[in-house]
Formats: sequence, structure tokens, C-alpha cells
Amino acid sequence: MNTVRQRRLQSDYERLSKLVAAHQSSLMIESARGNPPETYVVVFVGRSVAEVRGKVPVFCGQQRIKIEMPAEYPALPPLVTAFGAIFHPHVWPRNNVVCLGPWSITESLDNLVLRLHSLVRYDPAQLNWKNVANQEAAEWARRNQHLFPLGCITPASSPAPPQQISDWHETA
Repeated sequence: MNTVRQRRLQSDYERLSKLVAAHQSSLMIESARGNPPETYVVVFVGRSVAEVRGKVPVFCGQQRIKIEMPAEYPALPPLVTAFGAIFHPHVWPRNNVVCLGPWSITESLDNLVLRLHSLVRYDPAQLNWKNVANQEAAEWARRNQHLFPLGCITPASSPAPPQQISDWHETA
């Protein structure tokens, strides 16, 4: 049976595979389950905030994100969960579920993955101060907007950008 959902999942897989091939140094598919895949574990390589100790962020070099398409996908959004430690205004601290914000049935998986990559990097365009899942992370992020974004997605043909580590200071 070739349903609308199966065609969409196949298209999503093909588009995501092309995106990953174009950005091998900063984006990987660790696993994909289903035929066509309906569950992925995607790895974003680059700085993100694992936690904040006192006022000082603890950075990590990658984030692993699970993306699960429900039976009603694409009418309903994917469920996105971060594995491991992440400190972010749009990630629920108890279960690491990512708050995606408004979902559009026309948003393809590759675009969602780009949006998620921007989100974990604290891209200011992805920060919605009116709707947060982690208030503590939101307050910290508001005070430290001068740090953002933390990096960029790197095309496979470009060298990885150098890590920009400077003396840490938090604004009041």
C-alpha cells in the first residue's frame, strides 16, 4: 500500500539524506527505523549548552535528537526528544522533549532538522521568548544573547569553523 503518509515519509528520507550528504561535518543520521523511516536519531555536531553551573555554561560538542513521526504525520508534528544533557528554553527539562512551536503540514523533515539545528545552537531567530518550556534556561539566554548563535551548520565541502572559545563573561 502506497499511502500519502508513506510517500511523505519516503520523500522526507530522500531530502534528509541529501541534506546530511551536503553537511557531513555537522550533521549525521545515526539511525533510521522503518521502511520508509518513521523514526530517526540525528546527530548535530557543534557547540550547544549541556547545563549552566552557577552562571557559567557547560558546552558539549554534539546533540543527539530523536525524531518520531506519529501515525497521523504529517497532519500532526513529529515528537522530538533530545538525548543527553541540554539546557535550552525550548526543551522541557524533565523529559528533554523539544517544543517545536507552530507546526505546518507542509514543513519537510529536512527543514525541520535545519530548524532543530538552529534551535540547539541558540539561533536568535529560533528563540520565542513568549512560549518557553524551561524558564531557567530562558532567563539565562536572555542575559546572554551576545553569545548567540553558538555556531553554524557546515557544508561538507567547507572546513569546519574553528571553535570560538573566549573568556567567559555574563552580562547583567
